[in-house]
Amino acid sequence: MLKMDQVHVLRHKVLNEGQSIRRVARELGLSRNTVAKYLDRPEPIRSSRQARERPVWEAVQPRLEELVAEWEPRTTASNASRRCVCIGSSGRKVIKSAGPWWATTGASGGGNAPRFMCR
Repeated sequence: MLKMDQVHVLRHKVLNEGQSIRRVARELGLSRNTVAKYLDRPEPIRSSRQARERPVWEAVQPRLEELVAEWEPRTTASNASRRCVCIGSSGRKVIKSAGPWWATTGASGGGNAPRFMCR
């Protein structure tokens, strides 16, 4: 499915500038059938997706908010944005500072290195 701006460019080139479907398809890297399909519609159709369910997030969100609230007095304004929730190999959740850059990117090379979810 094309983005709205692509559809507008496509329709403008064919309908207003008078370029051929084949030429527009070649310039935009699309199939002629795709160009023809979007020209047949009276106006671009805006599609929207429904929000996906997030069962894991819904299950852990209250606990994470409790941990963040519990940790709030222990942080300063300078490092408040660097708080992280560490999920270790045991599955225990602990809030800690992000530490060095490699601790949050997983570049440490260790297979059992904790994963970080930073706010």
